[in-house]
Amino acid sequence: MAATVTLELCEFQANSNRLAQLEADLAKVIKERDAAILSAGGNNGFGASILSIFREHSIPVICYAIAQLHPETTKNWPHEHLDKIAEFLRTSPIASQTDIELADSFSQFSTECKALAMARRFGVEKLVGGVPISGGNYEAAIMGLVQQKIAQMATVSPMPDVGTATEKPERKD
Repeated sequence: MAATVTLELCEFQANSNRLAQLEADLAKVIKERDAAILSAGGNNGFGASILSIFREHSIPVICYAIAQLHPETTKNWPHEHLDKIAEFLRTSPIASQTDIELADSFSQFSTECKALAMARRFGVEKLVGGVPISGGNYEAAIMGLVQQKIAQMATVSPMPDVGTATEKPERKD
């Protein structure tokens, strides 16, 4: 059985706004619930203590490594692990704004590592026409260089014509 409902545009927008607000409130309540479970009840607060230890001891080591071990000078940077750490920081139920900003920073650094790893794999340097590539367009420039290198490798100069096996060479006596 089909039914038709007629709403004024302002009623529809009000309902849409209310739905968005309720969804945001629900997400906030779920995050608060998870934080309460971690800090008070869940495994006697074990989850929160692990996150606290991670924040206090691992994050400074990761930040130091990022600052000191630039991917241009350090091959095989474990960027996959850095991505997982960033995702953990973003999705943690008790993540602070600082954790989310760190996660964004880690992801950006990981993207740079991936671009350099790909460039190394194809033998591309960090120079475009002898000019160093700057940070903002770095990944796009590297991808462009990689595509150029692939195109160069695909373009093979034709072999000189040496004749066919059925042709008899001419003798000059």
